[in-house]
Amino acid sequence: MRQNPQTVINQQTPIPQQIDRAMGQHLQQSLPNHLKQYVGADKPAYIPPRIERELNQQMQKNMPAHLKEYSGAYMQQHIITPSATTVPASTQMTARPPAPDMRRIGHSLPGGEQAKAHWADLSNPTTHPSPASMSFAGQQQPQQVPQQPSPLQSQLPEQQYGDPASTNQPYHQQFDFIMSPNAPKQGGVPFMSGNKRLRVALLAVGALVILAIIGSLLSSLTKPKFDSAGLVSITQRQAEIVRIANIAATTSNSSTTLNSAYTIKLSVGSAEQQLVTYLGKNHVKVTPALLALKKDKQTDSQLSNAVSSSTFDSTFTDIMQTQLTTYQKALKAAYTANPGPTGRKLLTTDYNSVDLLLKQLQQK
Repeated sequence: MRQNPQTVINQQTPIPQQIDRAMGQHLQQSLPNHLKQYVGADKPAYIPPRIERELNQQMQKNMPAHLKEYSGAYMQQHIITPSATTVPASTQMTARPPAPDMRRIGHSLPGGEQAKAHWADLSNPTTHPSPASMSFAGQQQPQQVPQQPSPLQSQLPEQQYGDPASTNQPYHQQFDFIMSPNAPKQGGVPFMSGNKRLRVALLAVGALVILAIIGSLLSSLTKPKFDSAGLVSITQRQAEIVRIANIAATTSNSSTTLNSAYTIKLSVGSAEQQLVTYLGKNHVKVTPALLALKKDKQTDSQLSNAVSSSTFDSTFTDIMQTQLTTYQKALKAAYTANPGPTGRKLLTTDYNSVDLLLKQLQQK
């Protein structure tokens, strides 16, 4: 029966030993259970076409790219016809491999195998090839006939087939990346990899961040609180002074009392508006109902009786002096409570204005 040309090529294609082992291990790991029985040492002699197709599909699907190029040769040599030799029968003229070509040492075979075969031949003169075999090897050279390991090579330790300049690791460990191409590489987070300088730098940065957070918390705890209650009390007293000044402005007939009432109303009323705005910026809302809490009904009775007795001007002056003096003391107390730079500036201006208003009342 005439064989398919591709089948002949697959039978004659040499498979490097490390690739052969890697493919065998990969098939045992990746194949389904119903296919593994056809690739082991005790596999059946007959491979159904359906199983052959499934094996080809699995190899093309799951194998890495560097192993797929040998899938056809592996299938033909190890699964379909494992007893077939990869060298045509006509070339098996001697029990030894073809004589090495000194001009091609290190190029035709991986890992220096041809060079070792050459030195083995020199150590045994009786194994030199005959002229007929040499000429035959020369004719078959362009076809790249795969060579079988010599008996001497099969007796050498496995790691000697590798590169003499490689490390002292066992041969199979040097090709672990082929056996498990998807295995994770060593390495990790630089912080855990033993870089002492980087580890110290990261620890120092973390310590600085923690100290900054602690300092911010301590600062917020030790910072004097904003005395909003004291400032709200001052605005209430200002509103009461403005209310009394309005009563005098609508009741008195004296030009001196009227001038004092209007001056007090404008000065204290402006200070009240500025302080209410400042409190609003600090999230303290001051409503008209809150401002009217210091309204004194007794003061209204005194002024009403003063109208009946024609003593309104003197009564107003006495009441206003008392109100302004109390107001000035409240400004001083609020200033010492540290209401902030803007608050202190407002309180200082109001304190000086009260001095001028008191002097004006005393000159009557």
